[in-house]
Amino acid sequence: MAILFSFSSLGTLAQSLEGLVVASTLNVRSEPVVDPANILSKIASGAIVIIEGRNEANDWLYVRTQDSGVAGWVATRYVQFDASQLGNIPVTAQSGTAQSGTISAPVTNIPAASLSLVMETPIFHNMATGTVYDVFSRGQQLGNNARAFMKVGDSVTATQPFLIGFGNGNYDLGGYGSLQATIDFFSVSPVKNVANSFMQNSVAAVNGFVSGAVFDGTWSPEYCGRLVPLQCEYDIVRPSVAVVMFGGQDVRLFDAAFFQTNMERIVVDLKALGVIPLLSTFPMHASYRYEQTIQYNTIVISIANKHNVPLINFYRALQALPEGGALVQDPVHLTQGETYFSFNGEETLYGVSLRNFLTLQALDTLRSNVLQR
Repeated sequence: MAILFSFSSLGTLAQSLEGLVVASTLNVRSEPVVDPANILSKIASGAIVIIEGRNEANDWLYVRTQDSGVAGWVATRYVQFDASQLGNIPVTAQSGTAQSGTISAPVTNIPAASLSLVMETPIFHNMATGTVYDVFSRGQQLGNNARAFMKVGDSVTATQPFLIGFGNGNYDLGGYGSLQATIDFFSVSPVKNVANSFMQNSVAAVNGFVSGAVFDGTWSPEYCGRLVPLQCEYDIVRPSVAVVMFGGQDVRLFDAAFFQTNMERIVVDLKALGVIPLLSTFPMHASYRYEQTIQYNTIVISIANKHNVPLINFYRALQALPEGGALVQDPVHLTQGETYFSFNGEETLYGVSLRNFLTLQALDTLRSNVLQR
């Protein structure tokens, strides 16, 4: 919902209304829909805009800056205005334009095919392919635990609240009570002194990890012996599924070829171990390394397609959230609300809650279609 106030200093015009930008920076779009490709410009916090139109749902406003340099669609919740006057604003289907003198969005060299792949690949993809069944079957022959999973990733997995609440009872499924069956299914101990997979501290998911770190034995605890983190965690848990997310640190430190080599090796090694790789595209605030983020997420999706393994297109899902679900001041990490495992609306506002929600849904799909088939 918008933050609605009445300002004595913000007057109204015939079929227009003044508003105050309350976002740190506000994206102005050519259409009333969240899509990285339709950003025309940005407006700074505290700027006054003229509201000239709205969509029928009133969740988007067509605005113009006071100097008329920028015109386009903005999310209603980031503008303060007199709500009693909104009915005087016409419903419009106008397209936005960025005129001379604007602070334009960065010009990118992203191939249209790459952007299309990231933004059009389904949020849940390849969830029950023949490869998925074959990998699970191999894992059962090797003695893997159908009711266990492992985590593989960087700080977004290791230090932000991820899945653990489902293991200690600190959750509220809201209207998604059917997901309880999956929590129950994985609520078995995969290893001594650990209640369930949700609560397992993985040696393959560590703060600061990049994709190649899971193959570097210097990161392994002493009890792993000579095993690299990926193999060590497998030996500890013997899971049927691995939840894998890398990219946020890789875009900062390594080139795309290195990232692709490591991600493909992770998938190949997990498949050989009879573990279903559940890949995920990764988050990043749009203000930071946007081109690389799209490029590296394209790599993740392409590997999922090449090997016919499951994918959560998390980056696409995040685009519906404020700030794309990522922190402005720490662009690789997800926004957090007061709770992380409650699905009464926070999954539509905060990146951490949405990741927990989507991951539990993905595990639910694998459970019902593969693991308990």
